Amino acid sequence: ESGPFQGRASQWNTAPERLSPGEHAAAISLYLAMMAATCLDMIGAAGPTLTEGPFARNRVFLDMLATTTGRDVLLPEGSATGTSVGAALLTQGSTLAEQPASHPSPSGELSIHLTAYANHWRVALAERTEEKETC
Repeated sequence: ESGPFQGRASQWNTAPERLSPGEHAAAISLYLAMMAATCLDMIGAAGPTLTEGPFARNRVFLDMLATTTGRDVLLPEGSATGTSVGAALLTQGSTLAEQPASHPSPSGELSIHLTAYANHWRVALAERTEEKETC
């Protein structure tokens, strides 16, 4: 009951138990990237997105985040958890000592498939929102 879609039930297009562990992990990564992009959009985020911790090592998440936001995704060096560095940057108003690496935006067929997935996700979300409002 929290997040940008409060009061809505989650839904899988394929039963999770029918997915291989890799497919399940990819689906979760895509979902988390779409949720991150949604939250960034809600706060009016602009400019590059700094991604730390385990997400900075998740290529599926990074590819979808870059695709769906249309912005650069940056990866600071040596940040294992991300939480402590991110909190320090917010509270101290400081900047990173090292220039973070940039995750390359997907191109070609991968970009086309990720864009199609993001569009499908948004359409499905809009349809479910309309259904909820008419009930």
